[in-house]
Amino acid sequence: MYNFSSNIKLYITSPLNAFLIGCSVFVFLLGLAPLSYIFDSNLELLLYLLVCIFSLILGLVFTLYNKNKFIIVNVERKRLRRNFFIVLTISVLGSALKLIDKFYFRGIQLGNDFFANRELLEQTGSSPLGMLSSILYPSCYALLFYLFFNAKYKFLHLRYVILTFFVSLFPVFDSLLVGSRSITLLYFMFVFLFFTVVFGSKYSIKSKVIFLTLFCTLIWASGKLFIARTMLFGLSPIDSAQISGYATFVKLDPSIIPYLSNNIESFSGEFIFGIINISQYYLHGMFEFIYMYNETGGKGMGGGGIVNFFVVAKLYYAIAGIENFVFDFTSALYRPGVFTTLLGPFYSDFGAYAPLILCFFGIMITFFSRKAMKASLSAIFLNQFFCIVLFFSPVISFWVGANGFYIFSNFLLLSIFTKILGSEFKLVK
Repeated sequence: MYNFSSNIKLYITSPLNAFLIGCSVFVFLLGLAPLSYIFDSNLELLLYLLVCIFSLILGLVFTLYNKNKFIIVNVERKRLRRNFFIVLTISVLGSALKLIDKFYFRGIQLGNDFFANRELLEQTGSSPLGMLSSILYPSCYALLFYLFFNAKYKFLHLRYVILTFFVSLFPVFDSLLVGSRSITLLYFMFVFLFFTVVFGSKYSIKSKVIFLTLFCTLIWASGKLFIARTMLFGLSPIDSAQISGYATFVKLDPSIIPYLSNNIESFSGEFIFGIINISQYYLHGMFEFIYMYNETGGKGMGGGGIVNFFVVAKLYYAIAGIENFVFDFTSALYRPGVFTTLLGPFYSDFGAYAPLILCFFGIMITFFSRKAMKASLSAIFLNQFFCIVLFFSPVISFWVGANGFYIFSNFLLLSIFTKILGSEFKLVK
């Protein structure tokens, strides 16, 4: 076992850097993707976007001191193992409750296709058990940190490593039941960022090859999954990519269609289609937001917080037995089922006041980032989560989508246990 009396280096990702890199990737892909765009811009819209971006950055500038810096911590092995087993227990409990809720109470089956399972989940609605499981099971993401930490510092027996590995995969399994690619993407982002916390951002050739392989595999799997989903409906994947909701303002370039038509079922066709389709998903949110803003005249949807903080309302509705929650939630969305960037849900809820809320949102992220720099492990979890939210801010709100608010709630829950039991790490001054 590793001697934990020695000091250990952890690398904390800067939320501001994550935001700037995410915007750069978006602009880069916007210019290179073989897609055509439909939008109607105006000065008022441009000014609103700039004010929102400035407000968010204003809330994040307090993290300027944190540019992917590292911290030196002293680890007490006994506390680390104790807190690890608490996280593992919460993860197992949450995963088990979610399986019971979905398979026993809500009737989904492994033999069903994605759409049948989704329809069953929508028909049965939320329950207190489902809400509890949704709050508990995101601890599976935190297990990834312990796996990487153990890979470097060896504090777990092999049997616990194997158990932890399989439990940590539960979010991926859960997403495959309903064909959700956003949760799978979120999972791989956690893999990348928790790896960075332990090993730093200067990767060996072996690590680069592994991540590149995972990235390419994810693209191919995404294309294959999309093709399988559309064929279940008897649709052509290419036609679907032209007429689906997310493709309303982001169309395939005509020059790429003949190649896709002739190679759609080959490995190369699935891979290239995956790249193009991911580009559509990645880019359409901004154009959906532009459309929503223009159609609502800059006034928002009057959600009053129901979109961004729907978990609170969902908990109340589940306990009260109200069955029309889906209607109440989607009534605050202009076009349900599409991305609208991180800004979209804030605009839907708060309209002209969204820039002010975004500034407070940035300040909240700064608070957890500072806590992370003081060696709070739960704050490190939250910091890395918010880095994912900010990286994809031009694309989607992972604060709302992919169970983001549940992840936030779960990591806050872990911070309570950490305070009660004592922190795993002590910052070395």
